[in-house]
Amino acid sequence: MMTTPYTVNPPGQKITIISVRPAGKINFENKCPDIPLSPLVEATYFTESDEMRISAVVFLDAAIVSPSFEVFQECQPYVEGEPPVKFYVCYDHKRTMATEFNAYQVNFSLDPAAIHGIEVNKINEIETFLWDTDPKASRGTVTNVQRN
Repeated sequence: MMTTPYTVNPPGQKITIISVRPAGKINFENKCPDIPLSPLVEATYFTESDEMRISAVVFLDAAIVSPSFEVFQECQPYVEGEPPVKFYVCYDHKRTMATEFNAYQVNFSLDPAAIHGIEVNKINEIETFLWDTDPKASRGTVTNVQRN
C-alpha cells in the first residue's frame, strides 16, 4: 500500500481475500467529492457448508493503477440496531475529485472464529465499508444476507 503521513486501520482483524478482479468502469458527469463511494455488496449464507461469502464491488478513481486491498472483519454482537458484523475493504491511495472510476470485485468469506459465539446462520445483515487508511473518510452500506 502507498505510504501516507499516517494510516489508520479499521477495527477488527484482517481476514483473507479470496479474489480481486476488475469489474468495469463507471463515469459521472460531474466530479465526485474526494470521499470514497459506497460499495455494492452481495452476501450469501450457504446452509450446506455453514459459510457466508461476501462479494463487494468497490469504486476507485481510474487514475489509481493496480490498487491493493485488505479486508478487516469486526464483530459487535451487543450493539442494538446495528449489524453484528462489519467488513472494511481497505486501500491507501491519494484521493482526488474524479469523474471516472474503475470497479473492483473483492471476494471474501466471513471468518466464523472471529464472531464471538454468534451462529453464522443467525446473521441476517452485514455492514461493509470502503475504507481509505489515510484516514480521511470511509463509506459503508448495510446488506441483507441471502440464503442459499
